[in-house]
Amino acid sequence: MNNLANFFDSNGKYSNIYDSFIDFQKLKLDIKRIEEMHEYSKDPEFYKFMETGPSKSIKDTKEYLELLIQRDAIGSHGGDSMYWAVIDKLEDKMIGTIGFQSYKKIHRSACTTIGISLNYRSKGRAIEALISLLAFGFGKLDLHRVWAITHEKNYAVIKLHEMLGFKVEGVLRDYYIQDGKYIDAVQLSCMKNEYTYKMALKSIMLLRKMNND
Repeated sequence: MNNLANFFDSNGKYSNIYDSFIDFQKLKLDIKRIEEMHEYSKDPEFYKFMETGPSKSIKDTKEYLELLIQRDAIGSHGGDSMYWAVIDKLEDKMIGTIGFQSYKKIHRSACTTIGISLNYRSKGRAIEALISLLAFGFGKLDLHRVWAITHEKNYAVIKLHEMLGFKVEGVLRDYYIQDGKYIDAVQLSCMKNEYTYKMALKSIMLLRKMNND
């Protein structure tokens, strides 16, 4: 899969305008990647808005990676799935996972799924990764609609999607169970003709300047 090499211009055509600091790689049971995945997935803060908890061991991380690989092969959430490892090119390090789930070719729709290490979100890697995914989805897969579901208080993810043209569709009541309590979710969606990325690119450039990348 391509990373940020291709983007849509205002006329819907592709334009090479940006060099990415990330790559997407197919998931595989490589010990180096498992250890890198465990580094960020053992952090409780990473799971703040998730139903599951942090990995307690390398074995837990390996089993979760195996689950994602299985989903990539057979699908999940009522449709096909596609998952990639997000690699920081400057360090050759796995810093998260990203993909589509509930992909239905006949409907030209899919749901985003993304998890990026907290240590790299402030560097703009989450924005870069999501832009890459959407460029691939709306371009290569010719999706008409991309949607996302997240915890009602996960304001960073909600704002990130809104920055790229997503609109809140509504609230899914009691969608998650967290610590024995029901939590509402927010559902957003973006149509191909609504997808925007210029504001996000400006944010990336600002973050790079701040971090001296």
